[in-house]
Parts: sequence; structure tokens; C-alpha cells
Amino acid sequence: MVSIIVTAFGEPGNRYAQFTARWWAAVLSMLPAPAEVVVAHTCPEPLGLLPGPATVRTVAVPCVKPDVVSMVNAAVEAATQPWVSVIGVDDCYTPTALTDLVKADAAGAEILVWHQREVGSHVWNCYWNPDVLQRANTLAGSCPVRRDLWLRVGGPPRIAWSDWGFWLRCAKAGATAYQSDVVGVDFDAGRGHATFSGSATFEQLAARDAEARAFAMELFL
Repeated sequence: MVSIIVTAFGEPGNRYAQFTARWWAAVLSMLPAPAEVVVAHTCPEPLGLLPGPATVRTVAVPCVKPDVVSMVNAAVEAATQPWVSVIGVDDCYTPTALTDLVKADAAGAEILVWHQREVGSHVWNCYWNPDVLQRANTLAGSCPVRRDLWLRVGGPPRIAWSDWGFWLRCAKAGATAYQSDVVGVDFDAGRGHATFSGSATFEQLAARDAEARAFAMELFL
């Protein structure tokens, strides 16, 4: 029912290598299991793929300076399942991440809202409120969404907090959400991790927040 979307930049053995085994172990622990994993990559052997029960499909995105949005959109286009979930290789799904997906699907929801936990510590309680969303991001970036919703809104915008911008686009489109009590992902907020969000300075984070709020103001005018 769900395609997991992940990106891989550069050659095998780069900074992603240290996270690969942990990431795949987490995917293989999920019950129910995802139907497929789609890897958008810039190298012929992305992530050092490990064998497992899920179908693994790869999408080559050749470019000099890879664009995360372009890569993720290419993977979503190639996905075969009605739901997609986008995640970084430094973040890990919990075993129960997909527990409520059938309920969300049966309810006709377009987003499954789950909670996010920083590795080994604090749980962020995520929720869907389009009004609050215009001021602060209230959802984990990995929350599953219907693929047709993704395609309808055009995926994430090219801003620093692209996941926040994507949820704003979904809110503008009138998307519906199913609230789950499940913690769906363990988020690695440590410095030096693959996506480098944890390495940003306070000033950089403030600038990203301001950019996202400006995007929201323009979108909802």
C-alpha cells in the first residue's frame, strides 16, 4: 500500500554509508511491511542496498548539482503504490509506523499524521491544523501521503524547509488527515548526520523559518 521514498547522493561509500545498515534494519522491522522502497540516486549503486522482503526500485537522476526536490519527485513519479512516505537515510522508521495506514485509507484521508521522536529522547507530538501550520511546521516530513495528492499539489517547493512547504501546499489544496497515536519515525537530530539539518546555526534556522512563513503568506493570500 505504501512506497518508501529515499534519496542517495554521490558515490558509494560516502557519508550515507554509516547510516545504511541501521536504516535498512529499521525498514525490515516494519509490520506491516512497505510494499516497495524507491531510491532516487545519483550513482549506480545507491546506499549499498541490502536484501529484504520489500521490492527495491531505483531511479537514476543524473545532474551535476542534485536537487532534493527533483530527486524526490522523480521517485514519487516512479512509485507504484497509492501512498508514499519520504524519509532521509539518517532517520529510521519504527516497527509500528504503518499500523494505522489501513485505517487512514479506509477513512478516505490523504495524510497519515504520526508522531516523531528524536533518537533516544523527546517525542514531537505532530498534528494537522492548517491555521497553525502557516506559523509553524506541525508534521513530521515522513508522514505518509496519498501519491495522487503529492502529484496534485506538485510536490514540495524549492525552499529550505521543503517538507513544511509541502504540507502548506496540501493545506491550501484542502487535504484531509488521519491523526494517529503512533510514533512513526526516529529522527536523527545529531550533527554531521546525512541530511545535515542538525548542523545548521541558529541564524540559518531562523532564516529558514522566515522563508517558510513568507511562502505561507504568499500561498494563502
